[in-house]
Amino acid sequence: MLELLVVDDNMYFSKTLINNVVQNNPNLRLCMIATDGQEALDIISQRKLDIILLDLKLPVCSGLEVLDILEKTIKKFIIIQLLLYLVKQI
Repeated sequence: MLELLVVDDNMYFSKTLINNVVQNNPNLRLCMIATDGQEALDIISQRKLDIILLDLKLPVCSGLEVLDILEKTIKKFIIIQLLLYLVKQI
């Protein structure tokens, strides 16, 4: 079973993602949800994770900053970058 961390400051999006992806895949187990980059880094340093679903636009520490920090560590896992833009049509 793969251990998963979801990192997104939009809880609606996180819950939708979990409902549509995680709950429909018996090989994934949701470990935690982080709402900012620093919280994600704290969780990553304490847990053994296989997959991180990472939003790029985050408070405190951006997803790009998280990636830069993780690149310097020896931990290996799959990172899927998420970026959601809402576009208002005129």
